[in-house]
Amino acid sequence: MKVTCPSIGIGTIVLRIFFLETGVDFVVPALNEGAEEHEAFNEAPEDMCLPFKLFLVQLEKAWEKGADTVVMPSSKGPCRMGEFCELLKSILDKRGCSYKWIILDVPSEIGMREFMRRFLSMFGKDVKLGRIVRAARSSYYLIKRVERLEADVRLKAGYFKEPREGSRLIAECHKELTKADSFDEAFDIVGRAKWKLGRIPKDLSKRPVKIILTGEIFSQSEPYASRGIEDRISDMGVCFEKDVSLSWWMRFTAAGRFGLWASERLAPGRKYLPYNIGGYTRRTVATVDSSRDMGFEGVVQIMPAGCMPEIVGHAAIDKISEEKGINTLSLVYDEMSGEAGYMTRLEAFFDMLERKR
Repeated sequence: MKVTCPSIGIGTIVLRIFFLETGVDFVVPALNEGAEEHEAFNEAPEDMCLPFKLFLVQLEKAWEKGADTVVMPSSKGPCRMGEFCELLKSILDKRGCSYKWIILDVPSEIGMREFMRRFLSMFGKDVKLGRIVRAARSSYYLIKRVERLEADVRLKAGYFKEPREGSRLIAECHKELTKADSFDEAFDIVGRAKWKLGRIPKDLSKRPVKIILTGEIFSQSEPYASRGIEDRISDMGVCFEKDVSLSWWMRFTAAGRFGLWASERLAPGRKYLPYNIGGYTRRTVATVDSSRDMGFEGVVQIMPAGCMPEIVGHAAIDKISEEKGINTLSLVYDEMSGEAGYMTRLEAFFDMLERKR
């Protein structure tokens, strides 16, 4: 069995190490650059969102490299991701990619026993459960450590004498992680990057704009899906935070198994979006509603074209912006997206925030 999975930012880098540690033959999915030119990209239904189209290309390329099994998380609710696996299988089968599929639905829907049965089917019978558990725990903490490093860089970028130093540091860390052969080596790489971060020259007299980045989780986790917006914002000397991440998603999904997401239903913003409409849009709306209280001067929402939950959430965001005077900018990405237009809109938004001071 040769396993692969769709790529999503740092998660794919960590998965490679996880499968190395557990002895599973893993085919690393191809980078997304140039996916729009691949024949499989045009096989996706026109109204499907960008993540689906990227997944389709990645999985066909992985098949060509010898992969025969797809491991993929799924979701409940009205978000189209709940239909991704069936539709991907249908299209890939027609294109001659007859994968075996291991679908990791949320435990709250299929039960923990069935979830574990599917999860453990990825591993050989000679792989002990303790080894898998240790690797899974290390994976979570590595993702969390990398995300903490990135968050630290993004919050300090506006104070760097040369703002681009932060983006370079993250890119260098990611590149080294793609070559790591164990979790010990990976944690050392992140530790060295953290040490380097503390030595980037800063100018604490600066007063950078501070915003929060929110929106659809894939767009926030996979740089190609948002045309590297995090680097763009940092390089402009703007400080920012993200409201969702892969480690947050892992905690949130695990909490759902035990019915622990009442706090999500009671989050700020419930007045504007009281119902679950798919994805994590209630969190997006809650983030916008409480952004000023958290000390942010503005909000940037990002999403792929056709993302129904975030489109509905956008209407609620407009209402919040109108009633509370919160500055928001929404950016929609698809395969036709060019960088120049987004850069112009970001620059104008940040200039406006500075003038409002």
